[in-house]
Amino acid sequence: MSSPRRRALPRSDSVRHPRMRAAVAALAIVAPLAAAFARGGETRPDAAPARPVVAPAELLLDSTKGTRVSLCRERLGHVATAVVFLSEECPVSKSYAPKVGKLAQEYADTNVAFLVVDCTPKIDAKKAGAFAAAHSITAPVLLDPRLAGARRLGVTHAATALLFDPDMKELYRGAIDDQFSRAGNKPHSSNDWLVEAIEAELEKRPVDRAATDGPGAELAAVPATDLTFNEHIAPILHRNCAECHREGQVGPMALLDYDDAKGWAPTIAEVVGQGRMPPWHADPRYGHFAEERRITDTERAILAGWAEAGAKEGDPKKKPTAPVFHDDGWAMGQPDLVIGLPKVEEVPAEGVVDYRYVMVDPKITEDRWVQQVEIRPTSRAVTHHVLALYIPPGKTAFEMAGGLRDGSLVGAGYFAVQVPGCRPNVFPEGTGKLLQKGARFLFQLHYTPNGKATTDQTQMGLRFCKKKPEREVKTSGIFSINLRIPPNDPAATFTAELAFKKPIDLISMFPHMHVRGSAFKYERVSGPKDERVATTLLDVPKYDFNWQNFYRPEPMDHFAAGDAIRITAVYDNSKNNRFNPNPNKWVGWGDQTFEEMMIGYIDYLEAKE
Repeated sequence: MSSPRRRALPRSDSVRHPRMRAAVAALAIVAPLAAAFARGGETRPDAAPARPVVAPAELLLDSTKGTRVSLCRERLGHVATAVVFLSEECPVSKSYAPKVGKLAQEYADTNVAFLVVDCTPKIDAKKAGAFAAAHSITAPVLLDPRLAGARRLGVTHAATALLFDPDMKELYRGAIDDQFSRAGNKPHSSNDWLVEAIEAELEKRPVDRAATDGPGAELAAVPATDLTFNEHIAPILHRNCAECHREGQVGPMALLDYDDAKGWAPTIAEVVGQGRMPPWHADPRYGHFAEERRITDTERAILAGWAEAGAKEGDPKKKPTAPVFHDDGWAMGQPDLVIGLPKVEEVPAEGVVDYRYVMVDPKITEDRWVQQVEIRPTSRAVTHHVLALYIPPGKTAFEMAGGLRDGSLVGAGYFAVQVPGCRPNVFPEGTGKLLQKGARFLFQLHYTPNGKATTDQTQMGLRFCKKKPEREVKTSGIFSINLRIPPNDPAATFTAELAFKKPIDLISMFPHMHVRGSAFKYERVSGPKDERVATTLLDVPKYDFNWQNFYRPEPMDHFAAGDAIRITAVYDNSKNNRFNPNPNKWVGWGDQTFEEMMIGYIDYLEAKE
C-alpha cells in the first residue's frame, strides 16, 4: 500500500374603509421592498434557467456516540470524504477493518475525512463501538442496522468504499484494494484503489479507476416482521412528530398512540419516503441550521417496514409513555402575554376574501423585550397567513405608509408571522424585539375559504426576555414585485438583492412564495466590485407552500458592510404542478394564493461596532 503524503490544506377596530385598506395594504406589501431600496437593495427579473433538482448523496445515521451524523455536513472543510461500509458478519470486512482505521489516521491531517458505516444486521452502539475499538478505528462510526444508508447510496456488498469531493460528486466506488476478497486473500495488495483515488483528488487530477467491485459479502436487509408500534414506531413518532401532530397544533392528525397511527401507517411511510415529512426542505449540502427537522435513514426504513409488515402493535409492556406537553396548545409554552383579535372574524364558505386589517392596542405600559412570538389562529384550516405589523407609539398606519415613500421606515418586515406549517418565531439568547410603551399591532389576516363557513379569532402570544438583551432583532424582506410568470413555464426564475451598509449577523431566513413556487435560494454576495463571489447560504430545491420554515444558521452568518444577500425564486406554472390553479395564464404579484409573491425575509442583528 502506498503511503499517503501529509499536507496542510488550506383601540381596536377592523380597518374596512377603502383608503385605509389601501394604505395598510401598501404597508404590508411594499414595506420590505422600500426597506430594501433604502438600504441598498435592488430587484430584477432573471431569465437564467432553473437548475434541475438533483438529490444529493447523503446519509443521516446515528453514531456510536449517540449523535446524528450527516455525510453532507461531515464533508464540510474537507477536500474529500471517504465512506466505508463494513459488516461484522463478513470475514472480508473484518480483514479490512484495521486497514480502514490506519488509513483514517494517516489521512487526518490532509483534510480527508473518513466515515465508517457498520451495517451488521441489528447492530447497536455498544457492539459497533467495541468492534471499532478492537481495530483501532477512531473515525466516526455510524449504525446502519437495516441497510437504509447502504441502500440510499446503492451499496450492495460489505467492504465497499465510496469517495466524494467537496461538492458531493462521487469520485470512486468499490474495494479498498485487492488484498482481500471472497475468493481468497493475498499477502499484499498490488492495486491500492482507494488510496490512489484520494491522492488523485489531493492533486486535483482525474481518478484513474473510478469503480471496482465490492469485495465483501452481499448485504441482506433485515426482515421487517419484527417491527411493532410499541417497541420501534412510537419512539420515532414521539421524538420527531408529536410536537406538531397533536391536538391544537399544525399537524392534521394526532400521532401519539397506536390507535392514532395504525390507520395512517401507509401514508406515513409514503410521505417520509418521499422526504415530504418531516417538513424540512433545505439541501443538506449548504449550511448548518438549528432545530433541523430530519429523521435518520434508519428511522425511515423502520417506518416503511412497519407499514409493509401490517402495522403490528406489539407487546403492551414495551409501550413507551407518550410525551406530555404543558403548553395549553402553545408550541412555545405558556406565553407571558396574549394579544387577541377584539372580535370574531367571519369567514364565508366560498369566494375570495380580501385581506383584513385589525388594529389592536395591547395596552403596553412599559418597554418590554420579546424573545419568542407565536401566532395561533383558532381556525387554521382557512388561515392562509397572519402578519403582526408593529405600530410604534404615536404613529398611525397612514404615517407608516407615508414613510415608505422616503425610505424612513425601519424594520419594515413584520413583528411576527404565521403561515402554513411554521413554528414560533424564536430569537437567540441575549437578543429580542423591542415592544415599546404605547405600541400597537396591526394584524393582517388572509383567509382562504374551504367550502364550510367558519370563524376565527387569532391570538398572538409573547414570551419576554428575562433581562434586557444586548442586541435588537430586526426583520426585513427582500422582494421582487416584477413578477411576470409566463403560461406553461415550468421554471420561471427571478432574483432580488439587498446590500448591507453596516455589518450584520444573520439570525434566520424565511422564504415565502405561493403555490407555484418550486424552489428558493439565498446567497451571500461579497468581494470587490469587479470580483463579486456568490456563496450559497440556503437552498430549498423543493419549496412546499403548506410547510414553511424558518432556517436559522448555526452559528449565525456574519456579513461585512458592502456584502449582500441575493435571493433566487423559481416558479412552476406548468400542468405538472399539481397545485397550480391555472397553468394557461400569466401570473403576477398579488395577495391571493392563486397569484404569486417573492419574499426572502431575514431576521438579523446589526453587528457590534
